[in-house]
Amino acid sequence: MKPRDDIRRTAPPESRADPLTLIVGVHLVLAEDGEVLLGRRRNTSYAAGLWHLPAVH
Repeated sequence: MKPRDDIRRTAPPESRADPLTLIVGVHLVLAEDGEVLLGRRRNTSYAAGLWHLPAVH
């Protein structure tokens, strides 16, 4: 199985008292009159030319 590029591994906590580190991505769906806003990826080596929902990390 090929490793996924979109998942980042984090180091485990050194002790049970240390909090876990979470990486969160949020997607936004804007809809108006039955249309949805999409972006098209460009100038990137990952998924160039594909459509996506606006997102932040």
